[in-house]
Amino acid sequence: MTFGDMITRVGELINQDLTGDTKTVTRTEVKANLNRAYHKVANAIASMGQDFYYREATADLVANQSLYGLPDDCRKLERLEVSYDGSTFRKAIRMDRNAINDPTMVFSQDRPHYAVVGNMFEIFPTPTANVTNGINLWYLESVVDMVNNSDEPSLPEIYADLPIEYAVAKAKQRQGLIDESREFMAEFMREIDRMESEFIERNEDDSSYVIIREDY
Repeated sequence: MTFGDMITRVGELINQDLTGDTKTVTRTEVKANLNRAYHKVANAIASMGQDFYYREATADLVANQSLYGLPDDCRKLERLEVSYDGSTFRKAIRMDRNAINDPTMVFSQDRPHYAVVGNMFEIFPTPTANVTNGINLWYLESVVDMVNNSDEPSLPEIYADLPIEYAVAKAKQRQGLIDESREFMAEFMREIDRMESEFIERNEDDSSYVIIREDY
């Protein structure tokens, strides 16, 4: 479902044209609420420890350079590996940047460390040679707002229409239809709860089942 499809569906459910910003509920307002709900759903998915937003990236090691930029869409850095020789990768140990001067800290190419500094990360020890693709990192992606009509939300397909319910609830509120607004918002929250329950069950080692025994 595209962003344009979502806007059209909201218009159908509130019985109002959304081609412009001249009516009670504006197209700009609906777009903002769709994106707000999109982030709410994405945050719920990410908080459940799902791999849906798990991404992998590589970067080059640069001689005498310890600071490197995180990907623009990085929400949280999960794992970092470094290869100082271009062949053997070592998992880097995360550390507090304030601990760099701790005399007990030992940095080596066999046991690298890293610290996140704003939207960058710093590697210890500093590489002494250039290594193409010498950094592997895994991170949680941060979703960005939908802008163009052709944009699609980065959500599991089964939950892609959830933002519509939220946007309709807000639009109904704007129209003064408070009871209908509450119904749509309640449905949105129920779907979020159901989604989280499904993720919890999916994370279990064994599927849920009931064994029925009969006495002979």
